[in-house]
Amino acid sequence: MARLRAPDPEKEARLALLLEQRGADAVVLADRANIAWLAEGADVHCDLFGAQGVARLLWSPGRRVVLTSVIEAARLADEEFGEAWEIASGPWWREGELPRDLRILSDLEGDPLAEVRAPLTASDEARLRALARDAAEASAESLLRTRPLERELDIAARWVGALRARDIHAPVCLVAADERAFLHRHPIPGERRVGRNLLAGMCGTRHGLVVCLSRLLTVGEPDAELSRRHRAVLEVEAALHGATRPGRTLGEALQEGVDAYARAGYPDEWRRHHQGGSMGYRTRERIATPGDATPIVQGQSYGWNPSIAGAKAEDTLLCGGEVLTRLPHWPLQAGRPDILRI
Repeated sequence: MARLRAPDPEKEARLALLLEQRGADAVVLADRANIAWLAEGADVHCDLFGAQGVARLLWSPGRRVVLTSVIEAARLADEEFGEAWEIASGPWWREGELPRDLRILSDLEGDPLAEVRAPLTASDEARLRALARDAAEASAESLLRTRPLERELDIAARWVGALRARDIHAPVCLVAADERAFLHRHPIPGERRVGRNLLAGMCGTRHGLVVCLSRLLTVGEPDAELSRRHRAVLEVEAALHGATRPGRTLGEALQEGVDAYARAGYPDEWRRHHQGGSMGYRTRERIATPGDATPIVQGQSYGWNPSIAGAKAEDTLLCGGEVLTRLPHWPLQAGRPDILRI
């Protein structure tokens, strides 16, 4: 029995309008993010690292077809798509073929659905909230157990294991102990052991949707400079969150963050790493850049990640100010995550 239901009528209406605007009869989707978006979280991966999976979707206003091979057909019908979709399979060396008499729009070159995916629908938001809750619980369960002299790799393994126990994949898992947190903005876990401090961040995905969060930990009291940097990134984050409202643009929100960096005494740090942007079915649907005219829309999720070497603030935000990835039992500073003392 399929665990996911038929496409949301709102999403199908968006696709029908897109086809009309582009003069096409049908759309073919190969990108896993687009497939998950249209098919309410259907997962077609076998190789987790591939952007494409083991099936393509053919959608038109009158037809929904899963194009795959005989290897995958029964499982996809039973566990991912159900009766709402027709399964068209071919031999393993040639999956189901496309009709030849249709004008087809495809995501194999470019992504015509990039704007269609926003904003999230009500069903998307419900699944996003459940994902955020479970990811936060897994993160608290893992990070609150951190102890001095643990390896980055062991902390990451415990974290990813807690996520997987909740059916969440972690396409991004960053863990940096001590000076590595000051040297690298994307620290892949390694052999380093926690002596003084730890910076940890992740993106988690389930049924196509993505959430993100980062947290900072220290052994005992943090030193004065790390505390100062942490307070500064929280000030920048507050400016970014405050600007994430309908009627604003990503570029305007970014500028609010840039101004906050300057007020906090770190005017150039925003240049050393991107500050995040809109989310949904990708770790970042769009990264905000200076002057970016992309509208901020109600019902969309956002992931801002201001950082100053050694410190970072990051959570999953719904437009309007609601933070979804609050960790249970984590200490707070003015309502936002404080540095955890271990």
